[in-house]
Amino acid sequence: MLQSAIIPGQTRLCQQSQISRSRYSGRPHACGKALALRVVSTSSHRESVLVDSVLKAVENTDGGLLMNKAEMESVDLMLDALEQQGAQQEPRPLGNELLWGNYNVAYTSTSRAMTQSGNPAGGRFRGGLGRMLFRSTGIFQSVLAPDIATNKIEFKLLGCISGAVGLRGKVVPVTGGNSNADTVKVLFEKPVLSFGDLHLKIGPPSSVELQTQYLDERVRLGKGSRGSLFVFTRGGAADTAGMDLVGLQKSSQKALLAFSVVFCSIFITGALAWLSGPLPGKVLGVGLWLLGAAIGGVVRSGGIISDNKQPTAPSTSTPTPAPAANSP
Repeated sequence: MLQSAIIPGQTRLCQQSQISRSRYSGRPHACGKALALRVVSTSSHRESVLVDSVLKAVENTDGGLLMNKAEMESVDLMLDALEQQGAQQEPRPLGNELLWGNYNVAYTSTSRAMTQSGNPAGGRFRGGLGRMLFRSTGIFQSVLAPDIATNKIEFKLLGCISGAVGLRGKVVPVTGGNSNADTVKVLFEKPVLSFGDLHLKIGPPSSVELQTQYLDERVRLGKGSRGSLFVFTRGGAADTAGMDLVGLQKSSQKALLAFSVVFCSIFITGALAWLSGPLPGKVLGVGLWLLGAAIGGVVRSGGIISDNKQPTAPSTSTPTPAPAANSP
Protein backbone atom coordinates (compact mmCIF):
# COMPACT_ATOMS: atom_id res chain seq x y z
CA MET A 1 0.00 0.00 0.00
CA LEU A 2 2.77 2.43 0.98
CA GLN A 3 4.76 1.68 -2.14
CA SER A 4 1.79 2.29 -4.39
CA ALA A 5 1.21 5.63 -2.67
CA ILE A 6 4.70 7.05 -3.31
CA ILE A 7 5.46 8.35 -6.77
CA PRO A 8 9.05 8.95 -7.99
CA GLY A 9 8.80 12.70 -7.68
CA GLN A 10 7.71 12.43 -4.10
CA THR A 11 10.56 10.04 -3.33
CA ARG A 12 13.14 12.52 -4.64
CA LEU A 13 11.45 15.29 -2.70
CA CYS A 14 11.69 13.25 0.48
CA GLN A 15 15.35 12.47 -0.10
CA GLN A 16 16.12 16.12 -0.71
CA SER A 17 14.13 17.13 2.34
CA GLN A 18 15.96 14.60 4.50
CA ILE A 19 19.31 15.95 3.27
CA SER A 20 18.19 19.47 4.02
CA ARG A 21 17.11 18.44 7.47
CA SER A 22 20.48 16.86 8.18
CA ARG A 23 22.11 20.17 7.32
CA TYR A 24 19.72 22.29 9.27
CA SER A 25 19.01 20.22 12.33
CA GLY A 26 15.80 20.96 14.18
CA ARG A 27 13.88 22.39 11.22
CA PRO A 28 10.92 20.01 10.53
CA HIS A 29 9.67 19.26 7.07
CA ALA A 30 6.18 18.18 5.87
CA CYS A 31 7.26 15.22 3.74
CA GLY A 32 6.22 12.52 6.22
CA LYS A 33 2.87 14.13 6.80
CA ALA A 34 2.24 14.54 3.09
CA LEU A 35 3.05 10.91 2.43
CA ALA A 36 0.77 9.79 5.25
CA LEU A 37 -2.09 11.79 3.78
CA ARG A 38 -1.34 10.32 0.37
CA VAL A 39 -1.49 6.78 1.80
CA VAL A 40 -4.82 7.46 3.49
CA SER A 41 -6.22 8.95 0.29
CA THR A 42 -5.05 5.99 -1.77
CA SER A 43 -6.52 3.53 0.72
CA SER A 44 -9.89 5.32 0.70
CA HIS A 45 -9.93 5.34 -3.09
CA ARG A 46 -9.19 1.62 -3.22
CA GLU A 47 -12.00 0.90 -0.75
CA SER A 48 -14.42 3.00 -2.82
CA VAL A 49 -13.46 1.15 -6.01
CA LEU A 50 -13.93 -2.22 -4.29
CA VAL A 51 -17.33 -1.22 -2.96
CA ASP A 52 -18.35 -0.03 -6.44
CA SER A 53 -17.27 -3.37 -7.90
CA VAL A 54 -19.14 -5.39 -5.30
CA LEU A 55 -22.37 -3.43 -5.70
CA LYS A 56 -22.21 -3.71 -9.48
CA ALA A 57 -21.59 -7.46 -9.29
CA VAL A 58 -24.52 -8.20 -6.95
CA GLU A 59 -27.01 -5.88 -8.64
CA ASN A 60 -30.20 -7.64 -9.82
CA THR A 61 -29.03 -11.05 -8.55
CA ASP A 62 -31.77 -11.60 -5.94
CA GLY A 63 -29.28 -11.35 -3.13
CA GLY A 64 -26.77 -13.53 -4.95
CA LEU A 65 -29.15 -16.42 -5.63
CA LEU A 66 -28.96 -15.86 -9.40
CA MET A 67 -25.15 -15.90 -9.47
CA ASN A 68 -23.05 -18.89 -10.43
CA LYS A 69 -20.24 -20.29 -8.31
CA ALA A 70 -17.47 -18.41 -10.12
CA GLU A 71 -19.31 -15.09 -9.85
CA MET A 72 -19.90 -15.57 -6.13
CA GLU A 73 -16.27 -16.53 -5.55
CA SER A 74 -15.19 -13.32 -7.28
CA VAL A 75 -17.43 -11.25 -5.00
CA ASP A 76 -16.27 -13.15 -1.91
CA LEU A 77 -12.64 -12.35 -2.76
CA MET A 78 -13.51 -8.66 -3.01
CA LEU A 79 -15.21 -8.90 0.38
CA ASP A 80 -11.99 -10.44 1.75
CA ALA A 81 -10.09 -7.41 0.52
CA LEU A 82 -12.58 -5.05 2.15
CA GLU A 83 -12.35 -7.04 5.37
CA GLN A 84 -8.61 -6.34 5.42
CA GLN A 85 -9.31 -2.64 4.98
CA GLY A 86 -12.01 -2.81 7.65
CA ALA A 87 -9.56 -4.26 10.16
CA GLN A 88 -7.78 -0.87 10.11
CA GLN A 89 -10.90 1.30 10.44
CA GLU A 90 -11.23 3.70 13.35
CA PRO A 91 -13.53 4.06 15.11
CA ARG A 92 -14.35 0.37 15.13
CA PRO A 93 -17.69 -0.53 13.46
CA LEU A 94 -19.54 -1.19 16.70
CA GLY A 95 -18.54 2.19 18.04
CA ASN A 96 -19.25 4.07 14.81
CA GLU A 97 -22.37 6.21 14.42
CA LEU A 98 -22.59 5.03 10.80
CA LEU A 99 -23.81 1.67 12.10
CA TRP A 100 -27.27 2.98 12.94
CA GLY A 101 -29.84 2.92 10.16
CA ASN A 102 -31.89 0.87 7.72
CA TYR A 103 -30.26 -1.57 5.32
CA ASN A 104 -31.16 -3.72 2.32
CA VAL A 105 -29.75 -7.26 2.24
CA ALA A 106 -27.99 -7.05 -1.13
CA TYR A 107 -25.97 -10.27 -1.05
CA THR A 108 -25.44 -13.45 0.96
CA SER A 109 -22.91 -16.18 0.37
CA THR A 110 -22.72 -19.59 2.03
CA SER A 111 -19.87 -20.97 -0.08
CA ARG A 112 -17.63 -21.04 3.00
CA ALA A 113 -20.35 -21.94 5.51
CA MET A 114 -20.22 -25.72 5.44
CA THR A 115 -22.55 -26.12 8.46
CA GLN A 116 -25.13 -23.53 7.43
CA SER A 117 -28.69 -24.91 7.30
CA GLY A 118 -30.92 -23.11 4.80
CA ASN A 119 -30.59 -19.55 3.60
CA PRO A 120 -28.97 -17.36 6.28
CA ALA A 121 -31.04 -14.37 5.15
CA GLY A 122 -34.57 -15.65 5.08
CA GLY A 123 -34.71 -19.27 6.22
CA ARG A 124 -37.49 -21.24 4.52
CA PHE A 125 -38.90 -18.12 2.88
CA ARG A 126 -35.73 -17.88 0.80
CA GLY A 127 -35.36 -21.57 0.03
CA GLY A 128 -36.31 -22.99 -3.35
CA LEU A 129 -39.92 -23.78 -2.41
CA GLY A 130 -40.27 -20.60 -0.38
CA ARG A 131 -39.23 -18.39 -3.31
CA MET A 132 -41.74 -20.12 -5.59
CA LEU A 133 -44.65 -19.51 -3.20
CA PHE A 134 -43.51 -16.33 -1.44
CA ARG A 135 -41.79 -14.21 -4.08
CA SER A 136 -39.50 -11.81 -2.21
CA THR A 137 -40.00 -8.12 -2.90
CA GLY A 138 -37.64 -6.82 -0.22
CA ILE A 139 -35.21 -8.10 2.42
CA PHE A 140 -34.27 -5.56 5.07
CA GLN A 141 -32.40 -5.15 8.31
CA SER A 142 -32.17 -2.23 10.71
CA VAL A 143 -29.94 -1.35 13.64
CA LEU A 144 -31.85 0.89 16.02
CA ALA A 145 -30.56 2.79 19.04
CA PRO A 146 -29.79 1.80 21.65
CA ASP A 147 -29.80 -2.00 21.28
CA ILE A 148 -32.47 -3.21 18.85
CA ALA A 149 -32.16 -5.09 15.56
CA THR A 150 -35.07 -5.78 13.22
CA ASN A 151 -35.24 -8.01 10.14
CA LYS A 152 -38.02 -8.13 7.58
CA ILE A 153 -38.88 -10.00 4.41
CA GLU A 154 -41.65 -8.57 2.22
CA PHE A 155 -43.22 -10.98 -0.25
CA LYS A 156 -46.07 -11.72 -2.63
CA LEU A 157 -47.81 -14.99 -1.78
CA LEU A 158 -48.51 -16.81 -5.06
CA GLY A 159 -47.32 -13.65 -6.77
CA CYS A 160 -50.32 -11.54 -5.77
CA ILE A 161 -51.01 -11.40 -2.01
CA SER A 162 -48.76 -8.96 -0.18
CA GLY A 163 -47.34 -10.06 3.16
CA ALA A 164 -44.28 -9.94 5.38
CA VAL A 165 -42.47 -11.80 8.13
CA GLY A 166 -40.44 -9.88 10.67
CA LEU A 167 -38.14 -10.34 13.64
CA ARG A 168 -37.27 -8.01 16.47
CA GLY A 169 -34.38 -8.67 18.81
CA LYS A 170 -32.07 -7.29 21.45
CA VAL A 171 -28.42 -6.86 20.55
CA VAL A 172 -25.68 -7.83 22.99
CA PRO A 173 -21.91 -7.77 22.49
CA VAL A 174 -20.09 -11.09 22.36
CA THR A 175 -16.82 -11.46 24.24
CA GLY A 176 -14.40 -14.31 24.82
CA GLY A 177 -13.87 -17.51 22.88
CA ASN A 178 -13.13 -16.99 19.18
CA SER A 179 -15.15 -13.78 19.00
CA ASN A 180 -13.60 -10.37 18.49
CA ALA A 181 -14.72 -6.93 19.59
CA ASP A 182 -16.75 -6.47 16.39
CA THR A 183 -19.06 -9.45 17.05
CA VAL A 184 -22.57 -9.27 18.49
CA LYS A 185 -25.39 -11.65 19.23
CA VAL A 186 -29.01 -10.82 18.51
CA LEU A 187 -31.67 -12.46 20.68
CA PHE A 188 -34.79 -12.47 18.53
CA GLU A 189 -38.37 -12.75 19.74
CA LYS A 190 -40.90 -14.94 17.92
CA PRO A 191 -41.38 -14.07 14.22
CA VAL A 192 -44.47 -12.09 13.23
CA LEU A 193 -46.28 -13.16 10.06
CA SER A 194 -48.36 -10.32 8.60
CA PHE A 195 -50.95 -9.92 5.86
CA GLY A 196 -52.30 -6.38 5.94
CA ASP A 197 -53.72 -5.76 9.41
CA LEU A 198 -53.61 -9.44 10.32
CA HIS A 199 -50.61 -10.37 12.46
CA LEU A 200 -49.70 -13.71 13.96
CA LYS A 201 -46.68 -14.59 16.08
CA ILE A 202 -45.55 -18.01 14.97
CA GLY A 203 -42.44 -20.05 15.67
CA PRO A 204 -39.80 -20.01 18.41
CA PRO A 205 -37.42 -17.28 19.55
CA SER A 206 -34.01 -17.50 17.85
CA SER A 207 -30.53 -16.04 18.02
CA VAL A 208 -27.74 -15.25 15.59
CA GLU A 209 -24.19 -13.93 15.77
CA LEU A 210 -22.65 -11.53 13.30
CA GLN A 211 -19.27 -9.88 12.97
CA THR A 212 -19.10 -6.49 11.28
CA GLN A 213 -16.10 -6.57 8.96
CA TYR A 214 -16.35 -3.25 7.17
CA LEU A 215 -18.52 -0.13 7.42
CA ASP A 216 -18.85 3.08 5.43
CA GLU A 217 -21.49 5.53 4.25
CA ARG A 218 -22.84 3.09 1.66
CA VAL A 219 -22.41 -0.48 2.90
CA ARG A 220 -21.97 -2.71 5.91
CA LEU A 221 -20.29 -6.09 5.51
CA GLY A 222 -20.94 -8.96 7.90
CA LYS A 223 -19.86 -12.52 8.58
CA GLY A 224 -22.05 -15.04 10.39
CA SER A 225 -20.81 -17.44 13.04
CA ARG A 226 -20.72 -20.27 10.46
CA GLY A 227 -18.90 -18.27 7.80
CA SER A 228 -21.79 -16.85 5.75
CA LEU A 229 -21.02 -13.48 4.16
CA PHE A 230 -23.42 -10.55 3.90
CA VAL A 231 -23.52 -7.25 2.06
CA PHE A 232 -25.96 -4.65 3.41
CA THR A 233 -26.64 -1.42 1.53
CA ARG A 234 -27.86 1.65 3.34
CA GLY A 235 -31.19 3.42 2.83
CA GLY A 236 -33.31 3.16 -0.30
CA ALA A 237 -36.34 0.89 0.04
CA ALA A 238 -35.28 -0.01 3.57
CA ASP A 239 -36.07 3.53 4.73
CA THR A 240 -39.74 3.13 3.77
CA ALA A 241 -40.23 -0.42 5.08
CA GLY A 242 -41.37 0.60 8.57
CA MET A 243 -38.44 -1.16 10.19
CA ASP A 244 -38.86 0.55 13.57
CA LEU A 245 -42.29 -1.12 13.95
CA VAL A 246 -41.21 -4.65 13.01
CA GLY A 247 -42.04 -7.16 15.71
CA LEU A 248 -44.22 -4.80 17.74
CA GLN A 249 -47.46 -6.14 16.25
CA LYS A 250 -49.59 -8.31 18.51
CA SER A 251 -51.17 -11.59 17.55
CA SER A 252 -54.96 -11.48 17.37
CA GLN A 253 -57.72 -14.06 17.45
CA LYS A 254 -58.97 -12.48 14.23
CA ALA A 255 -55.68 -13.29 12.49
CA LEU A 256 -55.59 -16.83 13.87
CA LEU A 257 -59.17 -17.40 12.72
CA ALA A 258 -58.51 -15.94 9.27
CA PHE A 259 -55.41 -18.05 8.68
CA SER A 260 -57.18 -21.17 9.93
CA VAL A 261 -60.13 -20.56 7.62
CA VAL A 262 -57.82 -20.15 4.61
CA PHE A 263 -55.95 -23.40 5.26
CA CYS A 264 -59.14 -25.34 6.00
CA SER A 265 -60.74 -23.97 2.84
CA ILE A 266 -57.80 -25.16 0.73
CA PHE A 267 -57.99 -28.71 2.07
CA ILE A 268 -61.80 -28.88 2.03
CA THR A 269 -61.90 -27.62 -1.56
CA GLY A 270 -59.29 -30.21 -2.44
CA ALA A 271 -61.38 -32.95 -0.85
CA LEU A 272 -64.50 -31.86 -2.71
CA ALA A 273 -62.59 -31.76 -6.00
CA TRP A 274 -61.27 -35.28 -5.34
CA LEU A 275 -64.75 -36.58 -4.59
CA SER A 276 -66.20 -35.04 -7.73
CA GLY A 277 -65.23 -38.17 -9.61
CA PRO A 278 -63.58 -37.22 -12.92
CA LEU A 279 -59.79 -37.34 -13.22
CA PRO A 280 -59.39 -33.56 -13.64
CA GLY A 281 -61.15 -33.09 -10.31
CA LYS A 282 -58.84 -35.55 -8.57
CA VAL A 283 -55.81 -33.80 -10.05
CA LEU A 284 -57.12 -30.45 -8.84
CA GLY A 285 -57.77 -31.91 -5.40
CA VAL A 286 -54.26 -33.29 -5.07
CA GLY A 287 -52.84 -29.99 -6.32
CA LEU A 288 -54.72 -28.04 -3.66
CA TRP A 289 -53.58 -30.43 -0.92
CA LEU A 290 -49.99 -30.09 -2.03
CA LEU A 291 -50.30 -26.29 -2.20
CA GLY A 292 -51.68 -26.13 1.33
CA ALA A 293 -48.97 -28.44 2.63
CA ALA A 294 -46.25 -26.45 0.87
CA ILE A 295 -47.44 -23.11 2.25
CA GLY A 296 -47.74 -24.60 5.72
CA GLY A 297 -44.27 -26.11 5.41
CA VAL A 298 -42.72 -22.72 4.67
CA VAL A 299 -44.53 -20.66 7.32
CA ARG A 300 -44.25 -23.24 10.11
CA SER A 301 -41.92 -22.03 12.83
CA GLY A 302 -42.04 -18.61 11.19
CA GLY A 303 -39.70 -19.81 8.47
CA ILE A 304 -36.92 -20.51 10.97
CA ILE A 305 -34.73 -23.53 10.29
CA SER A 306 -33.40 -25.17 13.44
CA ASP A 307 -30.26 -27.25 13.74
CA ASN A 308 -28.17 -28.61 16.58
CA LYS A 309 -26.51 -25.26 17.22
CA GLN A 310 -29.03 -22.48 16.89
CA PRO A 311 -32.02 -21.49 14.72
CA THR A 312 -31.48 -19.75 11.41
CA ALA A 313 -33.71 -16.69 11.50
CA PRO A 314 -35.88 -15.57 8.57
CA SER A 315 -33.57 -12.64 8.00
CA THR A 316 -29.99 -11.96 8.79
CA SER A 317 -28.64 -11.04 12.12
CA THR A 318 -27.45 -7.59 13.00
CA PRO A 319 -24.62 -5.71 14.65
CA THR A 320 -24.90 -2.72 16.92
CA PRO A 321 -22.44 -0.59 18.76
CA ALA A 322 -21.20 -1.89 22.05
CA PRO A 323 -21.81 -1.00 24.79
CA ALA A 324 -25.21 0.03 23.49
CA ALA A 325 -25.29 -3.54 22.19
CA ASN A 326 -24.92 -5.25 18.84
CA SER A 327 -25.96 -9.48 12.09
CA PRO A 328 -29.74 -11.61 9.24
